Amino acid sequence: MVKLSRSSRSSSTARSNTSTRSRSNARKTASYDQTALEITPSPPLTSSLHSRNSATSAQESAYLRRVCLLKWTRLVLSVLTIAFGTALVGCEGHILRAYNATHLGRGWFLPLWPVGIDLKPDVGVLASGAIVILSSLVYIVVAVIPSVR
Repeated sequence: MVKLSRSSRSSSTARSNTSTRSRSNARKTASYDQTALEITPSPPLTSSLHSRNSATSAQESAYLRRVCLLKWTRLVLSVLTIAFGTALVGCEGHILRAYNATHLGRGWFLPLWPVGIDLKPDVGVLASGAIVILSSLVYIVVAVIPSVR
């Protein structure tokens, strides 16, 4: 009887293994058939509003704060550029005015300035300072005027 009980146990385990195999095969084919016949609905039109490529309102407000801060920083730097350019033009203009007022020419025997003085660097600095001031003023006017974006 011991032999019978062992054989009956092995046959019952064999039956349970085959029944488990057939059940798992049946489940696999059934799930495959369901997914093959399943129709996925199209996404709603608002799904693009919440996709991974769009920002949340908190991210957008942080971005707008940074843009505003950057705009004001550029305007302040432009105003500082105008201030330094004005100081530069004022200093160079004062030097050239003093030279023109005290320069007597070659006819006098006691010149205040050396005979071979070169004024080209001073005129170059004066012209570049004027260009910097003008371009900064144009930038400020364009930056302050609201535009459609």
